[in-house]
Amino acid sequence: MPGRNESEAWRAFRDPVQQAVGCVDVAARLGEKRFRDQVRIITSTADGVRLTDRLRLVFTLQLRSVEMGDGQWRMSTRKYDYNIMQAKQLLFGWHWHPASKRSPVKYPHLHVPSSLAYSTKHIVTGRVALEDVLKFAMVELGAQPSDATASARLDEISERHKTHRSCAASQCTSAKAPQRDDPSTQGTLFGSVSPIDASCDSFEPATRHRAYANWFRLACALRLDTPMTHRS
Repeated sequence: MPGRNESEAWRAFRDPVQQAVGCVDVAARLGEKRFRDQVRIITSTADGVRLTDRLRLVFTLQLRSVEMGDGQWRMSTRKYDYNIMQAKQLLFGWHWHPASKRSPVKYPHLHVPSSLAYSTKHIVTGRVALEDVLKFAMVELGAQPSDATASARLDEISERHKTHRSCAASQCTSAKAPQRDDPSTQGTLFGSVSPIDASCDSFEPATRHRAYANWFRLACALRLDTPMTHRS
């Protein structure tokens, strides 16, 4: 979200991240560091964000402050890693590193390392926000909201963030992904609502909910190494 100067823009981004994390783990604290060229990172601590007794979320967001033409400043996301861990093993990993010099994969993607045949695949997702991952943990993985209003607060934080974020469509979805009207995807996991529906262009809660469910079904299908048809 915008601010009148760089420091204000940073606080306007950081504080909602802390609030979103607090919707599932009120004890979680965040780390932050500033680098040259107006680059900052915000991370979970080494212990991660508690989702359930067995699951933790470990994440890093890299951002850069940008002065806009109207005199305001905002934080622009340059890279993210959201990793849901169980006993230090990665279960789900949402990654985006468009400026990486080590990986040729520039589009936002999902890893499901516990899969057998697909453990190294980059499953295209469109850009995913931290709030999306937290909501996925609530909806599909049994993460409990920290209080009676936490789920609604998380939705509000998510909508506010997506309204103000500055990603360009070409930057967020730079890879050619499977489309729901592609005949080759009909009757499959991607045949109705695919994980890319949780990207920049789709904010409706019902659509996001189905995308979360599809991420989970996708993981189950890959782990079992068996076909799975989509069910709305």
